[in-house]
Amino acid sequence: MEASSAAGRYDSVRYGERAPGAKNWNEMYLASRGAAFGTLLKSFLFQGAFFQFQRYTAYEDACRIRARLVADMKNLTGEVDFLALPVSGGASDPNPATLDETYRQFACTAFANVTGQPALVLPPASKGQAPLQLAGPRLSDAGLLSLGEHLLKLREGGK
Repeated sequence: MEASSAAGRYDSVRYGERAPGAKNWNEMYLASRGAAFGTLLKSFLFQGAFFQFQRYTAYEDACRIRARLVADMKNLTGEVDFLALPVSGGASDPNPATLDETYRQFACTAFANVTGQPALVLPPASKGQAPLQLAGPRLSDAGLLSLGEHLLKLREGGK
């Protein structure tokens, strides 16, 4: 639902690239979103719309869970400046065979989108190493970017 809500802003009217040649607003939406969004995001949009409108109680439950996660993360980030977290539970398959495998790849990074926290991923230093996710409290974007830049410089031998 989060992806559906966030991507809804990129409707090619207020934001985003508008596909040329549409005869009416419906064609414009379909063509623009068809060109701009990949299969995974389209699946998120469809599922978000389904749960929001067809299973409204599930949507309300998700909103309550989100509020709880926001509160828990606020408490956790109140104790530290930033969090260092894994990016995934294992090696990531560049071509996942199922939607479940695709979702599993985002399991460790989804919290930042759901809670509205800034996060970034530092790529691995060399092949065989895992990437590192850094997350901070809300509105700590500048500090998080500075930390990421500092860690990359340290990894490259700088100070």
